[in-house]
Amino acid sequence: MGKQGAGRRKPGIGPRLALGIVTAINLALTLALAVQRRKDTLRVIQEGDVVKVLKERKTKSS
Repeated sequence: MGKQGAGRRKPGIGPRLALGIVTAINLALTLALAVQRRKDTLRVIQEGDVVKVLKERKTKSS
């Protein structure tokens, strides 16, 4: 009888750590994008046959 279950060994800490780091980076980028989208507002104004699209950005003072 040799090593039984050698192919079913649990993975080490390396892959778990890498997955945790990638997940944390993904979360940080998602939050940053959400904050950026909150700063930019698109406004559509229709005056007769003319349609205008305005991009407004909130500043720190407003």
